[in-house]
Amino acid sequence: MIRTTVNEIVNTIGGTVICGSGETSFSQVYQDSRLIECEGIFFAIRGDLFDGHDFVESAVEKGAVAVVVEKDFVRNRGISFLDSLGDRATVIEVDNTVKALQLMAKDYVEKIRPVVVGVTGSTGKTTTRDMIYSICSEKFKTIKNPKNYNSNVGVPLTVFQLEEDTRVAVIEMGTDHRGEIFEIADIVRPNVAVITNIGLSHMEHFKTQKEIFLEKMDITAFMREGDCLIALDDGKFFPDDLKSYSSAYRSNLILTALIGDKNRDNFKLESISETDYGIEVIMGFRDKGGIKQEKFSIPLKGKHNGENAALAIAVAEMLGIDRDLIKSGLAKVEITGNRLEMTRSKDILIIDDSYNASPDSVKAAVDVLHSYRNNRRIAVLGDMYELGKETEKFHREVGEYTRERVDKLFSVGELGKFIDEDNNFQSIKKLSEFLKRELKAGDVVLFKASRGMSLDILVKDIKEWLGE
Repeated sequence: MIRTTVNEIVNTIGGTVICGSGETSFSQVYQDSRLIECEGIFFAIRGDLFDGHDFVESAVEKGAVAVVVEKDFVRNRGISFLDSLGDRATVIEVDNTVKALQLMAKDYVEKIRPVVVGVTGSTGKTTTRDMIYSICSEKFKTIKNPKNYNSNVGVPLTVFQLEEDTRVAVIEMGTDHRGEIFEIADIVRPNVAVITNIGLSHMEHFKTQKEIFLEKMDITAFMREGDCLIALDDGKFFPDDLKSYSSAYRSNLILTALIGDKNRDNFKLESISETDYGIEVIMGFRDKGGIKQEKFSIPLKGKHNGENAALAIAVAEMLGIDRDLIKSGLAKVEITGNRLEMTRSKDILIIDDSYNASPDSVKAAVDVLHSYRNNRRIAVLGDMYELGKETEKFHREVGEYTRERVDKLFSVGELGKFIDEDNNFQSIKKLSEFLKRELKAGDVVLFKASRGMSLDILVKDIKEWLGE
């Protein structure tokens, strides 16, 4: 981050300096006091589990030179609180610290003016983001969200990685309620928007896929002439009346096509094939002479990752990146943890896809497991959250789909019983004890469930048992 003074941001965020100096400067932005390592500004944000205002003094003790708090906090603490800070930190008072953080982030993006690639969708967001980042980094100084920083707080924190010479920002955007994508898009104003798919994630909050579609399309809400939307045109993604949505109509729509689709698109995904080391994707590129095909190798498993790669390739083409650089970027892509992460120990292959789960993403992971036809294939699946009134139905469908494609299926959790009631465990501890008796050399084991199930704890336990 470029070093900034309090005076430079106080009006932008609608704040008032009530203690300290407006000349105080900072070079980092924090909302977690535990992460403070150097001179920075701390935003005291109220969350579901914690209130950042409870950690203001801790933040200052760790080195925060400025803090942003809400008005009621200072009013409740009184003058004694300000006296306790002495001359150690500047205090800025605002109506809402989340909104203040967002306003500061929006202003910062406008100052740097990178090309912003926004990525959203029901599944595959993080992997697609990682692919785009890996490719863009071959040519440009590029940033991306750290870890899972894809919320209306995580994205603002992400953009402060930008430096004066940063050319590209790859920004993943998540949502679990209507209006959140719009809120995030307003902060970063994508030049290129990517929608990976429209699935069943967060059905509890959106009720229908049409509502999910509308939410995801808000990524285009602030696009300008010449900006583009990239998505897989598989015949079911966009309704026929796409252009009736004003946000989409303002963008220059660029659609990549799935196998067998129309030849009207600039890019065409011709085929995806499995290899010993991952997958190969053949893309068709339209030029004056017709369609030219190119092969790309990706060190990941799964047809769905071929589709993610097609989106990343299309983005790179739009940014003018040479195809040799696209190939080298994809070949060295590093995927964020717990997403089809494969490790082998004592001739047992662990497929850790425990970060999150929805019906579509579980089926995609099961397809990867199914491809190991010369091994005993074991699926360990847990609860899928936020699926709404048809939760039981979706779990049963996943169970049926999985049983047809694997040799052994075990479930965990209260909802997991709808996946497989005969082999259901109500605790990770009991399932772990069972697996340590069950697993043998040659097995391939998939672990997948919603994040709240903490299945990563089980994966870690099994890996330690195997000597990892």
